[in-house]
Amino acid sequence: MKYTQLSRQILFGQRRRFGCEHYHRFSAQMHEVEEDAPTVEIVRNQSFEVGPRYSNLLYIGEGAYGMVVSAYDRVTKARVAIKKISPFEHQTFCQRTLREIKILTRFKHENIINIQDIINAPTIEQMKDIYIVQCLMETDLYKLLKTQKLSNDHICYFLYQILRGLKYIHSANVLHRDLKPSNLLLNTTCDLKICDFGLARVADPDHDHTGFLTEYVATRWYRAPEIMLNSKGYTKSIDIWSVGCILGEMLNSRPLFPGKHYLDQLNLILAVVGSPSEEDLQCIVNDKARSYLISLPPKEKQPWNKIYPHADQKALDLLDKMLTFNPNRRITVEQALAHPYLEQYYDPADEPICEEPFKFEMEFDDLPKERLKELIFAQTTEFQSRKQSSTSNQGSISEEQSNRVGRGPHCRGHFGYCNLKTEIALLAIVNFIISSAATSWLIAQRHFYNKSTDFSNYLTIECQKRSKSKIVAFPMSDLSEDDLKKEIDIFEKKNQQLRSEIEELASVKEEISENYASLVRTARSQTERLQAQIRDLHSNSAQLLKCPSCGGEFFIQESQRVRPTCKLDRKTPVVHLYFESNDQMHKWIKQHGIVEKPAG
Repeated sequence: MKYTQLSRQILFGQRRRFGCEHYHRFSAQMHEVEEDAPTVEIVRNQSFEVGPRYSNLLYIGEGAYGMVVSAYDRVTKARVAIKKISPFEHQTFCQRTLREIKILTRFKHENIINIQDIINAPTIEQMKDIYIVQCLMETDLYKLLKTQKLSNDHICYFLYQILRGLKYIHSANVLHRDLKPSNLLLNTTCDLKICDFGLARVADPDHDHTGFLTEYVATRWYRAPEIMLNSKGYTKSIDIWSVGCILGEMLNSRPLFPGKHYLDQLNLILAVVGSPSEEDLQCIVNDKARSYLISLPPKEKQPWNKIYPHADQKALDLLDKMLTFNPNRRITVEQALAHPYLEQYYDPADEPICEEPFKFEMEFDDLPKERLKELIFAQTTEFQSRKQSSTSNQGSISEEQSNRVGRGPHCRGHFGYCNLKTEIALLAIVNFIISSAATSWLIAQRHFYNKSTDFSNYLTIECQKRSKSKIVAFPMSDLSEDDLKKEIDIFEKKNQQLRSEIEELASVKEEISENYASLVRTARSQTERLQAQIRDLHSNSAQLLKCPSCGGEFFIQESQRVRPTCKLDRKTPVVHLYFESNDQMHKWIKQHGIVEKPAG
């Protein structure tokens, strides 16, 4: 079953959007920025010098060296995310900022966060902060897993997008090295984007990566075992291991290997995947690490269906191939995309790769922060020059790709589905929004669709052309126009039948309400009549009294059967009290200040 937009609505509880508001194309002819807008806004005691183009800033979050806010872009007329970075006091922060800018200004992919704009000071001496403008995403996978359990459809769709973006990254000869749920951004249409490339490196199996471990403190749970055991030779398989850990976490909303420290992390991994074989040990170049593994007691591999008893078997098979101890036998990103679990989305022609491998002209590990600041300023200046010489935003995507934003990868219709029954069902939603009982239909085939406008604008334009106030666009499909009209007739007949049933149910509801009101009136009348009969049944010797505290009425009379008791707290309309003698009865009346009333 293809992933449907309806399940996206269920997941996020928000209305569907026609396309993604976070991608925009604009040119010099677009609206001018308002000159009277403020140039500086304060957010939680931090100043953001991003005006006048960006305004109405709202706090989102902050990290070790920056704060993230949302803002209104007066040019694109949409909200964006702005990350304020203040990295120049620390060499490590400068390195990460430079890596991320160099990579993201060159990467262009739907499943990788983009850079729409970079704002900095006009001179390097004035540059204290950097503002990176990106598309706004409502949440991330970490926050989502904290609030709800994902269905198999959501897991499959999210995993496909992760691997689709990772294929592009690996094709550029880059290792992300920090894949985790909090670095996977999501919006309300379930579009996923990989972010945070501050730890990324160019893949080089022959390079000595001894310094890598110092940067891996925050991502231990998603760290491949070879990172903890080797000192060189890291490959793209380390990212595949991280994706496997993320898949395991999506299956039951809990981290798979939540290690507390280095050895605990390794022991948790071995407890699940089992002790390494002789072949696995050969890939460990560190003699001490190999000796440590040999010294451990043997551990059996745990069946995945025991850890995840309710998971899809195809998902578990892919998980097993991703979490293989030996990196040389671990599945590649291309093989993972072709796995049967993702067959409903797999389309090699729609999984782009980078045009040329990415290269750093130099490594940044040993450069002083002053030199790193110069390189960052040069990168931002180069980005601004490229942006000014281009007619479109660097964050935009191709026209063919723009029609896919907010939908599954194989979607071709306005609503994003090839299945005609699904399209007709969604057509009812559109009919409810913009149509009435007297519906006017428009058959919208591919050649009618103007790709330069979004769906909403398209409807408006077509409505004006035909001088109609009510219009519904039918999705593109492979059926003929006659077949489409037949489907429309069937839909209208069913719609009319449903309206008749609703009217009939409303009539039945009204009749039931009237019957209920009549029964209530009858019950009240009978209750009053019974109370009057009870009063008449008592003999003249009984006295009708009234309680001074609650106002309730009750009878008292002589009896040899029951000792004096008080039942005033029950607050019943009529209460019988029995006494052994008349003297006791009058004594009790006097003690409680009871007022006698005439009987009857």
